[in-house]
Amino acid sequence: MKTISNKIRKFVLTIIMLCSINHYHSQTVLYSEDFESQSGYITSTTSSNQLWINTWSGHGGCSSNDLWYVGSSGGYGTNPNISGRYANINYGSSSCYQNVSLRTKIFTATKSSIDISFNWAHRIYFGSSLMVRLYTSSGTLVSTLVSTSSTSSGDVNESVVVVPGNSYYLDFRYIGNWEYGSKIDNILITEEIDGQTTVGIGNGTNDSGVIPSYGYYRYSWSSMIFLQSEINETGEISNLSFYVDNGSPASYTMPNQKIYIGHTTNSSFGSSVKEDIQSNYDVTNWTLVYDGTINWVRGWSDINLTNRFSYNNSDNLIVKVENRAGFYGFSYPEFDYTSSTNRSGYNYNDGAYPTANGSRTSNRPNIRMTLLTASPLSIDLTTFDGYLVNGRNVKLEWSVASQTDNDYFTVYKSEDGYNWNPIGKILGGGTTNVSMDYSYDDTYSSEKNIIYYKLSQTDYNGVTKLFNVISVEKQKSDSYVVKEVNLLGQDVDKNVVGVVIQIWSDGKISKIIK
Repeated sequence: MKTISNKIRKFVLTIIMLCSINHYHSQTVLYSEDFESQSGYITSTTSSNQLWINTWSGHGGCSSNDLWYVGSSGGYGTNPNISGRYANINYGSSSCYQNVSLRTKIFTATKSSIDISFNWAHRIYFGSSLMVRLYTSSGTLVSTLVSTSSTSSGDVNESVVVVPGNSYYLDFRYIGNWEYGSKIDNILITEEIDGQTTVGIGNGTNDSGVIPSYGYYRYSWSSMIFLQSEINETGEISNLSFYVDNGSPASYTMPNQKIYIGHTTNSSFGSSVKEDIQSNYDVTNWTLVYDGTINWVRGWSDINLTNRFSYNNSDNLIVKVENRAGFYGFSYPEFDYTSSTNRSGYNYNDGAYPTANGSRTSNRPNIRMTLLTASPLSIDLTTFDGYLVNGRNVKLEWSVASQTDNDYFTVYKSEDGYNWNPIGKILGGGTTNVSMDYSYDDTYSSEKNIIYYKLSQTDYNGVTKLFNVISVEKQKSDSYVVKEVNLLGQDVDKNVVGVVIQIWSDGKISKIIK
């Protein structure tokens, strides 16, 4: 987890490049802090700073050092995902009553939900507490992510419903008097990928180990029905998540797990649930979507499906999980569930995989489904390229095969592939099926060897879509041109005019205009 900022940059950049091929877009990082570039006590009270503090009523008798601190030591509690530099707070003087929050810079959401993740640890002596909460910028409580008064630790990865356009901050509040303290690391706040919707069904907190996979027996199966009215989205289901209760083992690996999904007109199971779903129920499009190992971890445990399921949003959905692990444990995952009348069934056995009829239950596990719902793009972008001109200027060129209600393009520039600045706006072509070419000229003013560019397109209705990232590389000072050829690969002399391909001594190839 450490050096998460660099990992996030590489991850975001890779996803943008890959997803742009299919017109899906990267996750937007609203806030990221792994504390590697921070050090010392956090003393700022300015909300526009990356990190700032708030002292609550009752904080007193403390010195200037009885605050949150960033370093490679300090604080108490154990979490293997906290390493390197991290934020911590520990005991001050015996007269100090600490009631102080570490806060993130205020950020603005543009979607209806955000994803929040971080690592934490807390240790008590007599009694102290750690609370992690999301607030609006005006101080209204939105969600409590951690609230503990005992020695404990955890890794939070939660989605929180928010209001697009509103601003928020994350608050890590420590309360204690001459206590051991807390640690925080790897804060990441993102928004969901455009063209992707996550549907959550169930919010109960009771737990059971039977469904979807029963780890107490060598073999088991379970089936669940989810209503169209509960899903209400059309798209390709690419991911399923079940909520593993916090009282479960931190990690529990089960091999040989199969997951099937199908459409069904059934809305519940009869008193005896059949194992052979496809033959005994009104099911269509029965699809094996996953066949492999599942590592159940506390909280939402994600399963990225190897085969996506195209959901029609008119039928109900039936999900079957087959546990063929062949072993069992006395400590196994327990799954939070919500009562849904007669919409689950199960069976289990130690000797062999059970094919007999199973039992019916209303204990249906809480689930999240990720659906890819991307709509057709307003433009058909066919190319986007960039290259150096005379070693100091950048020529950006792109082509579109067709356009629909295209108002304008925006060109963005970045030195690290993470922090972006808009540098140009080019008018679009409205609606046309005629192929059109566009270009933009920029100056290579950076000392970096690589500069990144990306393109966005905005409709007349204000909807903006991002496209692929490209990079333009400056040649190293110790390299030199060994050969110049034209676009046909033929050698040219130094006085040629037009487009020239340069082959450098370090193996790089560049295109220039003379």
